Amino acid sequence: MAVREHGPTRRKTGFQQTRFLSPYFTWNGLFLLGVVAVLYFWVTLRLKGAIESEYKQKQQELERQNAEKLEAYRNSLNHRSEIALAKLTADLELKASERNIKLKSIFVKQADTVVTFYQRPVCLYERIHTLIWLEIQRSSNFKCRYRLDI
Repeated sequence: MAVREHGPTRRKTGFQQTRFLSPYFTWNGLFLLGVVAVLYFWVTLRLKGAIESEYKQKQQELERQNAEKLEAYRNSLNHRSEIALAKLTADLELKASERNIKLKSIFVKQADTVVTFYQRPVCLYERIHTLIWLEIQRSSNFKCRYRLDI
């Protein structure tokens, strides 16, 4: 039998069973693990913050560019609509003046027609009146049944 020098041997349990992990679970190992974890989280947070700020800057730049493009498009459309409105107004004024000229010529023709149509009975009336007057002058015995007032 073998002689034991240090007393009864104890059975190894838990962490003592694995010798290759035992140095990492000492106080120094735990402190080092904590420092590494803190550094890892700090670096990831810094990296996330840097990426987020870069994306925010790019987003703001794109929004500014889009706003400029939108303003340029808006100005272009306003300019085009003003030009189209001016052309439409000019065309309407031209057509209105042409219509007025046509209507004026129609009214002039109507007025001439009315004048010529009215002149004929007036001339006829004057001629008849003149003939009757001459007849009255020729014969003093003539009695006029009708009174002609001019």
